[in-house]
Amino acid sequence: MRDRDPEGYYAVLNVSYNASAEEIRLSYEFLKRARLDGKRVADIPRILAAYETLSKPATRKAYDNGDATSHGVSLAKMLATIKPIFGSTLTLSVVIVVFLGVIGLTFAPGWMAEMRSYSPGDELVWKETGKPIGRVLTFEPGHEFAGGIRADGYRVQPEQGEPVWMPAGDLKRHGTRRSDS
Repeated sequence: MRDRDPEGYYAVLNVSYNASAEEIRLSYEFLKRARLDGKRVADIPRILAAYETLSKPATRKAYDNGDATSHGVSLAKMLATIKPIFGSTLTLSVVIVVFLGVIGLTFAPGWMAEMRSYSPGDELVWKETGKPIGRVLTFEPGHEFAGGIRADGYRVQPEQGEPVWMPAGDLKRHGTRRSDS
C-alpha cells in the first residue's frame, strides 16, 4: 500500500487529508508566525515546502497519488545523496557556506560595503534623496521607534537641533568613513 503522506506534509501542517485550501492556508500562516516568534526558523523551509505542495490543487493531487516528481526532492533526500561525496555533514556545510560566500562576493561586491556599519562621526544622508541628515552619535540594534516598531537605528546629530533616532535601512554614508580618514 502506498504511503498517503510520503513526505509528511499533512503532518507538518497538522491538517487532515481532506482539509480545505483555506484550512491549509490558515495552518501555514499560523505555523510560520509561531516559528518566527519562537525563533525556530529552521522549521520554516519544511513548512513552506508542505504549503507549496498542498496549496495548489494540481500538486496536491499528484502528491496524494504518490507522484514524487511533482512535489520536488526533499532537502533531506538531496543532502543524503551528496553527503557521501564530502564525507561528513560538517564538511558539506563548510562547502555550502564557502560556495554561497564566493557567489555573493562575485555577483554582489557592494554587499560587503553595505554590511559595514557606520561609525560615530560618519555623515549620513537619506538613501532615496541624498539629502544630508547629520553625524552618527551611536547605534542601537532593535531600537524601538514610535508605534512600537523595532529596527536597527542610529542616533544622529543634525546640523541644528536635538539628536534624533533614524532607522538604519533608510540611511547611507556621505563620503568616506570617518574611521578610514
